[in-house]
Amino acid sequence: MAPISSTSSKCKPAQGTYPGITETFTLRNLHGLHARPAAFLLWTLLKFDCTVSVECGGHCVNGRSILGLMSLAAGYGSRLTFRAEGREATRALAAVKELFGTNFEGAYRRQQPALPAEPTAGRIERPPKDESEHETDDGLASETARIRSAGA
Repeated sequence: MAPISSTSSKCKPAQGTYPGITETFTLRNLHGLHARPAAFLLWTLLKFDCTVSVECGGHCVNGRSILGLMSLAAGYGSRLTFRAEGREATRALAAVKELFGTNFEGAYRRQQPALPAEPTAGRIERPPKDESEHETDDGLASETARIRSAGA
C-alpha cells in the first residue's frame, strides 16, 4: 500500500533525529480493530525502538496504548494512518504492513498454554470425579457410601 501524506493530521511529529515514516492501511477485519487485533498490533509494535502514532477519523493516538487503539473505534473499511519515528521505524511499519496483509490472522490462532514439566508448588490439583477415588482417612467416605446404599 502506498504511503499517504497526513498534512491535515492532528498528530504532532516528534522532534527526533530520525525521519518519520507515514503509511496508511485499510482495515479489512470484519469486526474492526477490537480487543484481540488491537492487542496483537500493540504486541507487534512494542518490539521496536520507535514511537508510533495512529490516526483514524481525525483522532490520533499512541500506537503503544491499547486503550488509545481501541478508542479509535476503527471498523471494517476504516483507514488507519501510522506514523513511526525512531531507529526501527521502517521495521515497525513493515511489521504493521504484514499484520494488515494477513488480516491479523496471528491474533486468531489458538495458543496452547505452556504446561510445566512438573507440578509447581502451590498448584491446586483437580478434584477426583467420584467418591471411589477418595482415600479414606477417617472413615467418612465409607460411611457416606453406606448411607447412600441404604437409602437406595
